[in-house]
Amino acid sequence: GQYINDELGYDVDTFESADELLQKIKESVTYDLMIVDLGLEDGHGFDIIDHQNSRKDSTPIIIYTSYTEPGTIKHCMTFSIVKGVVSKASSEKDLLEAVRSVLAGTNFFCRRTNQILNSKRKTIWDLDNVKEELTKREREILNYIWDNKDSQTIADELNLSKLTVESHRRNIKSKLGESSLLGTLRKALDLGYINTLNPYND
Repeated sequence: GQYINDELGYDVDTFESADELLQKIKESVTYDLMIVDLGLEDGHGFDIIDHQNSRKDSTPIIIYTSYTEPGTIKHCMTFSIVKGVVSKASSEKDLLEAVRSVLAGTNFFCRRTNQILNSKRKTIWDLDNVKEELTKREREILNYIWDNKDSQTIADELNLSKLTVESHRRNIKSKLGESSLLGTLRKALDLGYINTLNPYND
């Protein structure tokens, strides 16, 4: 934030968490532009994008992220308010250029992002370490997990036993080739299994 202020002379508010920014927005504070990190401390950056999208806010957003998975980047582009994507591996000059471009009404994607968007991958099965496709029930449970629901809550919502839900969770991890919950969610997002706009609509 200070770098943008120093280089471009813009007033910049910086937030360490999604909750801090969302609270500021609820106080009717408006911004000309938002730069959103997808990996904030207490909530995924998509929470901010979802919130802005749902309230029909037209404030343009630049995604500034270390995520490089094609599915994640391409998912960002499904939101009309996302006007730019800059990889953290890019130079600071790229971020400055993104700010200038988006405020001028032009979309901006750094070179790394363009490489991802122009990827020759045709299907999600071109990704590594995917053993087999998830079933409809596994996809459904996965989206509940993304929404931070625990096994008992998922079981109650779907009229299943807790043991059945936990079995599905193990199968999901195994099929996606991941051992941790975070790794599973990131891979699932990349593969397009998670719908952040409407997670329970398969």
